[in-house]
Amino acid sequence: MLLAVQALLGLNMISRPVSMDETTYIDAGRAEIAHWLHGTAVPGFAGAFSGAPVIYPPLSAAAAAGAGLTGARLLSLACMLAATALLFSAVRQLFGPRPAVVAGALFLTTASAQYLSVLATYDAMSLMLLALAARCAVAAGESPGRSRWPLTLAAIAAMTAANATGYPSALWDPAVIALIALTGPGRSRASRVAAAAVTAGGTAAALGGLVIAAGPAYRHGILFSTVDRTVNGGHPAAAVLGTSAILIGCLAALAVMGATVLTASARGRAIKILGWLLAAAALLAPAEQARIGVVVSLFKHIGYGAWFAAIPAAYGLARLAELAVRRLSRSRRSLTAALVIAFLTTTVMVAVAGAVTGTIQARDRGNVPAPYSAGAIYLLKPVVREYPGLVLADSPSVLAFSTGTSLGQWANTFSYRYRPPGTARTLIGKPAYLSAIEHRAFSLIVLRQVFSGRPADRAILRLLRRHASQWGYARMWSLHKDGNIRHGSDGKRIYIYYRKSYFQQTVPAPGSSPGRAHSSALGR
Repeated sequence: MLLAVQALLGLNMISRPVSMDETTYIDAGRAEIAHWLHGTAVPGFAGAFSGAPVIYPPLSAAAAAGAGLTGARLLSLACMLAATALLFSAVRQLFGPRPAVVAGALFLTTASAQYLSVLATYDAMSLMLLALAARCAVAAGESPGRSRWPLTLAAIAAMTAANATGYPSALWDPAVIALIALTGPGRSRASRVAAAAVTAGGTAAALGGLVIAAGPAYRHGILFSTVDRTVNGGHPAAAVLGTSAILIGCLAALAVMGATVLTASARGRAIKILGWLLAAAALLAPAEQARIGVVVSLFKHIGYGAWFAAIPAAYGLARLAELAVRRLSRSRRSLTAALVIAFLTTTVMVAVAGAVTGTIQARDRGNVPAPYSAGAIYLLKPVVREYPGLVLADSPSVLAFSTGTSLGQWANTFSYRYRPPGTARTLIGKPAYLSAIEHRAFSLIVLRQVFSGRPADRAILRLLRRHASQWGYARMWSLHKDGNIRHGSDGKRIYIYYRKSYFQQTVPAPGSSPGRAHSSALGR
């Protein structure tokens, strides 16, 4: 039942607008597959991605090959369904079936879980692998003697795979280590310390070996995308924490309540400590992103902590419901019936409240408009597909994916390197753009008004206007639902500059008749 509800919530948002992250990973996967099969060159994905480009992107591209973007999103949905099933299984072994149902309901109704279910990025797969590691950790902790070690190795392997798939998942490795060390009654302190040391050391050794083998590009990618990440100079910590309170504040409060209830119970000291550590896992993403001043991806990363926080929260809700019914019931028969009714009522109330709140938040996040409208893509597609030049754009991954062109045909306005002809020096950032334009490295430049205030975009626009004799200017038009091409919102916010040497024979002057399929899309 839980998985059916989660699948329905995900499918309800499967057709939301495409995002740049999704198209970037799909295109990167296609490039990696082409490299494996044909030896073609691969762009520097390893130096910029938040996960190893050889793990999730090829799987996403394979899924998209059969069913487009929907196929890639269904892969994410399958991963999130698996994560919920693993959470149910882990809590059931720890606390029994009733808390397991509550835990699943708490997790699947969070906005992050619903959003990740229809987001074709590495996050869902990384979370699923981390959940697998946590499930193996619980099984290892609850197993006696030597039978614990094969499961410990499985937890290490799954945790390593999760961290390689998505680097930010390493932030929750301590929670997995805590599960393997603090679960299982009657274990000696030496046994718990040994389990934690083996798990931590084994994972660190495996990850260290992978980083060394992968090379400097991967090391740069880890630092650039995760450890030292900043966006537009950073955001105030108060803004990050305020957004976090809206997204996960309720579940974090329930987790603290559950840890308190667990502390007051007759269970062992180790499991009580574990309850507080799992509750603290909900705060890891907000604390880390407040440290680096980044709100971007907070909505996704909160889902990792929600998985762990749901464990003590579910125990607390189920235990309080049980205690309340025991006080009100006198006979065993009425006690059993009351327990069932209270449990079902609590679960339904929590699930409905969470589903409503989570769906609203996830829809708000998922309804971000696409960078380019369907009309703009329709008109721009024949332009970029009928000439061999390099295109500069602020959202190249979306345009490459939507126009069916190779990502290698595009450059972006956020980061760029260029070596001018006859020199040994590589330029980076704004000087690189300016030099590339002066040396005619680009044949088409597509800019949006929303980014015209950025320093790089302003410099590019100024240079293009100074070189007006070499560059033609076109206004993007908008295709309306009635099929007629009219000036619209896209025409006011999208600038197109084209090298006259490429388009002087194909772009008509104002008022002339179209000469080729894409001529009506561009005009002086």
